[in-house]
Amino acid sequence: MFERIPSLKDFIIYVIPGIIICYFSVDIYCLLKNSTFTTDKIVGNPSLSFIGILFSFLIGFLFSQFQIILFGRLFRIEFKKMCSILGCFENDSQLKNILIDKIKSAFGLTSVDEKDSLIVFLCLSYVRSKCDENNLALVDRHNNMSSFAMATMLPLTLAVLDILFRFQIGIVWTTLILLFFVVILYSSVIRIVFNFRSDYYKNIFRLFLVLSI
Repeated sequence: MFERIPSLKDFIIYVIPGIIICYFSVDIYCLLKNSTFTTDKIVGNPSLSFIGILFSFLIGFLFSQFQIILFGRLFRIEFKKMCSILGCFENDSQLKNILIDKIKSAFGLTSVDEKDSLIVFLCLSYVRSKCDENNLALVDRHNNMSSFAMATMLPLTLAVLDILFRFQIGIVWTTLILLFFVVILYSSVIRIVFNFRSDYYKNIFRLFLVLSI
């Protein structure tokens, strides 16, 4: 049950953002207080390093989950449409019809609503029962990268804020530049999240088609 804990997914989505959040939060605090902070004692002590990684994981988990939940709430309609058969294959009616026929045959259904956002999870359960680990990892990769993109907002914002404080350009310019960066970052993250999430759902349906032949 505890195989692969912590997993690569945990490291990417939680540990890395957690380390970045902790580091830049402490650095920003030190800059505001005109004090210094060094990681030499932590890096040179295995026990402190382990505690630091564990704490970073907890911080990363909490803030990453908050950001993922927030994105899920803000774009729940888009995500719901995206994971339907119509959302995945709106421009490919032939593949859409083939997929619907395969789903009917595999699960003994008389009809399939192409707008139903739950069908993809039915296909996912089928794929997980038939597929090997390598193919599953390729499918899950897109979902993991989508989650990682959502979890990067706060770490990157803190990193830029830290850099701006180091340049000491004044509160007005710091605020304006930070707001501009957040807008650009937000729009970029949305595009990345949508692309990875769309590919994730499409790959589930495509793999289902291959396995159901």
